[in-house]
Amino acid sequence: MRNLKTVTALLVVFTMMLGTVAFAAFEDVKGTNVEESVTTLAALGIISGYEDGTFGPDRTITRAEFAAVVTRALGLGDSGAEKTPTKFSDVPEEHWASGYVSLASSMGIIVGHGDGTFGPDDEVTYEQAIKMLVCALGYEPAAVASGGYPTGYMVVASQERITRGATGTPGQPALRGVVAQLTYNALDVVLMIQTGFGRDPIYEKNPDGRTLLNDKLDVMKIYGKVTANEYSTLTSPTSSSRENEVTISYYDEYSTAAVDDDGYNAKIVANVGDTNAADYLGYKVIAYVREDNLGRDRTVVAIMEDKDEIDKLVIDAFNIENVDEQTSRIVLEYWIDKEKDYDPEIVYIETNPVVIYNGKAKTTKKVDALQPSSGELVLVDTNRDDIYDTVFVKEYEYYIVDYVDPVVHTIFAKNQTLSGYDSIELDPDRYREYKFNIQNVDGEPMELEDINEWDVLAVAADRPNASGVGTNRAELINIIVLNDTVEGEVTEYSEEYQEYSINGQRYEINASAYLPGVELGSEGVFFLDLDGRIVYADTSMKVSRNYAFLIETGLETVFGSSTAQFRILTADGDVAIYSGANTIRYTNSQGTEVTYRQSASAGQKSHADLVGDPNKDISADLQPGQLITMRLNSAGEITRIASARSNGTDAAFSIYDWGEMNYKNGYMGRRYVVDENTIVFEIPENESDYEKYSVKDGSIFTDGANYNVDLYDVADDGRVAVMVLKEKDPSYG
Repeated sequence: MRNLKTVTALLVVFTMMLGTVAFAAFEDVKGTNVEESVTTLAALGIISGYEDGTFGPDRTITRAEFAAVVTRALGLGDSGAEKTPTKFSDVPEEHWASGYVSLASSMGIIVGHGDGTFGPDDEVTYEQAIKMLVCALGYEPAAVASGGYPTGYMVVASQERITRGATGTPGQPALRGVVAQLTYNALDVVLMIQTGFGRDPIYEKNPDGRTLLNDKLDVMKIYGKVTANEYSTLTSPTSSSRENEVTISYYDEYSTAAVDDDGYNAKIVANVGDTNAADYLGYKVIAYVREDNLGRDRTVVAIMEDKDEIDKLVIDAFNIENVDEQTSRIVLEYWIDKEKDYDPEIVYIETNPVVIYNGKAKTTKKVDALQPSSGELVLVDTNRDDIYDTVFVKEYEYYIVDYVDPVVHTIFAKNQTLSGYDSIELDPDRYREYKFNIQNVDGEPMELEDINEWDVLAVAADRPNASGVGTNRAELINIIVLNDTVEGEVTEYSEEYQEYSINGQRYEINASAYLPGVELGSEGVFFLDLDGRIVYADTSMKVSRNYAFLIETGLETVFGSSTAQFRILTADGDVAIYSGANTIRYTNSQGTEVTYRQSASAGQKSHADLVGDPNKDISADLQPGQLITMRLNSAGEITRIASARSNGTDAAFSIYDWGEMNYKNGYMGRRYVVDENTIVFEIPENESDYEKYSVKDGSIFTDGANYNVDLYDVADDGRVAVMVLKEKDPSYG
């Protein structure tokens, strides 16, 4: 499949766009084996990361820091935060961790080095971390009986599965990721309690199965399925749930109710809290629900897919070949690689599956929803019988913004969507009728007034009619605002693969694309969807609409985060510094188009598919001193930089030797038309002399003088749109 992934599809707020965990994970643990543990502990307030937004799983942790972790795991976080005198000479009352150390010491979790010191800044070792957790769980007598420190504690930790997935070396510092996994495992261990006293005390596991989670943190850990949110249930596009509520079905061994088809016999209703729990409608999940007010108030603090219970398959809508509704099942054919594979793959779906369409249950014409024009299907097998029973449909319609009318809260589009609509009403005062969410590709919230002409809106609505007209209107609308384009000439077209080649680069065509009059040789601006496919074209626009001269590039570093910076001479004649957006597309010094994503550490490229050295920053990769075109987002940040082209090629025309220029007749030499409509970028010999940069028009040229210029965007009749003037005859100016 030929597919330029020029834009990464954003995980927006509805069901089929789930990450692993619904709490905002640290970037440096995403995709690692400690992502679940780190993210869950962070949601529970047991651990925290660094100011730069990272967790540092491969860094070490001090004894004081881990004492704080253990104390918080015991539900004593607020008490531990209070500075308290300790019995250790090296942990004075004013020490940040004095409260945590004092609590842990009083509970026998820590004893210090035996010389009156604790070593708060020493790195905690693997066996020290295990000892503290074993003691916190009440298993110290068992550890002593098994050989004492450190062997007995290691034995108990292994028996209770505290060390599951958390390997380390005794005597060596424990890494933060390992410590997080140890602590996460300890949350589910049944607490040991003393049931017999006297000379021979008796210890046994809590008969009620109490753990750190439910006994100390007042948190229920539920293995179940989200069956309703405020928008929908699994069987109805309406719901009786209150705002920000979800219902989770699960199995309760103490319940006498009959089990349903999923094996559940109980339900819990909880507020979503700071999670996106509502987006897990239809998923089997692991949910952490905190109970307050004697269990009457419940709030989800963390939630994730239960990957051990489901099989999931994601299929791009572009690759769906056919959907056939048969008597006993639905047969779906799709391509893994359209270009290389001879036959499509085949999967089976139940005859009456649960279908969640853009966040709400679809109860009629379910099969029709399984072939979206744009977007993707997420097929889920919740009972692992190789037949998918739940399907999440994400379907986008794309609107090219014409203008926004703030009076009627409506966006009017230049195109008409497949559903036949060319406008979207987004009135915040009608929130009881419908709800909407607007954000850019980086997940940042936007307002209606932030949307501009030529923005591309990827609209996912629970019903095709998102225009706000009629009784069948959408009730749940999610919008991603894009402004990614390609400018140039169509040099090839493949009907088989539905793709254009523009400036030598191939782009797939969105199934709902509006491309009137586009044919081989057409030149214009091509607008891209979330997956980098062409969704709209305007051949009336001249290529290189937004000219500028790139003076220099660099990085600005603030609080450990680096942002790409660009000093630009704009077509208005201003020399200004622009910041780059989180994602920037540009042409590097080798002429290769690159997608660049800014990182929190050094402004480095962070996508595995980037061309060239992944450690090279943009300031070293993007050639300054060139005429460019650029696009800005609503925040005024650069999202796109392209080398300006002359008549569809990379070559620039020098006319120093062409002879006389006769401005009176509008001609420069014998080939080019230059007049007051021609933009002239004047570049000083000393390119660091920013005050001497200027922009004028073609009327500055005089008869009989020679100029060294580069010409850009030359029309067939010789008319020059833009010139760069770097040298001129001394007689001029």
